[in-house]
Order: sequence, then structure tokens, then C-alpha cells
Amino acid sequence: MPIQAEGVPRKVADPFDFGSGQIDPDKSVDPGLVYDIDPKEYTKFFNCTLGPKEDCESYVGQLYQLNLPSIAVPDLKDSITVWRTVTNVGGLEATYKASIEAPAGVNMSVEPSVITFTKGSSRSATFKVTFTAKQRVQGVYTFGSLTWVDGVTHSVRIPVVVRTIIHDFVLDTSHIKPDRATDPGLIYDIGPTTKLFICTLAAFDDYGAIVPAKPPVDYLARSKDSVTNIEAI
Repeated sequence: MPIQAEGVPRKVADPFDFGSGQIDPDKSVDPGLVYDIDPKEYTKFFNCTLGPKEDCESYVGQLYQLNLPSIAVPDLKDSITVWRTVTNVGGLEATYKASIEAPAGVNMSVEPSVITFTKGSSRSATFKVTFTAKQRVQGVYTFGSLTWVDGVTHSVRIPVVVRTIIHDFVLDTSHIKPDRATDPGLIYDIGPTTKLFICTLAAFDDYGAIVPAKPPVDYLARSKDSVTNIEAI
């Protein structure tokens, strides 16, 4: 039986639940490649997303580029390129080939697809991963992976998560409880990049929301504790 995620509704667990997988203490001693990062990058990432947004002009459009051992793209409309850097902590000479498991509905490519480390060369290598939506749909999160394999002992895998979208703002009423449907003051599952949106009666129709009793007045939707919790005021 597949691993089930906790919470309601019940569902099969995915990388949002179990991350990159179980840690193998023996293999962690000799990982081959690591996704290293300067701790200052975490501070900059916070400042330019949830924080005071100081010194962020050069960081615009770079939020995908934090060198994490995972890739998440919540708003793929057409195509986007994400960069990552790996550092060789294994033998001085090594060659790694990329093995791709593309998320459903997405074309995924890696360049270069082969990285080689030689004695005297840099211990780090940067590559780019390009995601292209196969069709214009308002989709759900789909999962894949990117694995660098040296063909000997090392297999360095990171999870990949992509969600294709048509609009930044999407209303999903699937989680509205029946007793709240007639007064949807709190609406769940607004698109993850939504910051501010005027939610009018026409907007409910445009986005295909099926609500038994639509609010008699226009609503201003604003982000609350997170960008996926929207409070109608």
C-alpha cells in the first residue's frame, strides 16, 4: 500500500510530504556531489520574499535560483529556466550524466547533460534546467526528479515539482465546507503567486467557481498568513 499523507483529505504522499526521501547515513559520508550554498543567500531570499525587500532590485526574477537540492516551479505558463550549482566532494576526476524524470505535462531538459571534473579544474559546475509546458492548462502539481549519476557509486537525486497555470489567480472551491459554501468569506487554494486580486461577481463566473449563493457585493481578496490563504474582506 502506498504511503499515505497525514491530514484531511487523505492522499498518497508526495515530495511535499516526504521531501527527497530517507537519509542513508553510510552514503552521506561520500555523497559525490552537494548543492552548496552561502548562508547569506537564505537571508537575501527571505528579505526579497517575505521580509522588508531591501536591496532586492538585482534579485527580481531570481527566486527560483536559490541553490537548494530541489526545484519547485509553482507558476509555469510557458517556459522557465532554473540554474543550480553542484560541488564535487568526491574524487578529483569524475564524470556525471544527467538522468531526467520529467513531471507529467512538462518538457524538461538539462544543459549540460554531462559534467566532468578533472584534476586542477574547478570543483563546482553550474547547469541549467529548462521547463516548458506541453499545453496551456490550469494544472495541479506534478512531480519528477533530476539525478546525476557517475556510473560507479554515486547517484545524486533531487526532487522536481512543477505546476502549470493559465492565470495567476484561480479559485478552487473543492475544499470549501458545505456549511461555508453560502458564505465563502474564506477561500482556499488561490494560485501560489497571487498577491492581490479584485474578486468581483464576474470574476467568480470567469474562473468557473460553483458557489450556491454568490456574495451580493464585490470582494477584495488579499494575502493573509500565506499566499495560499486568501481572506475576503
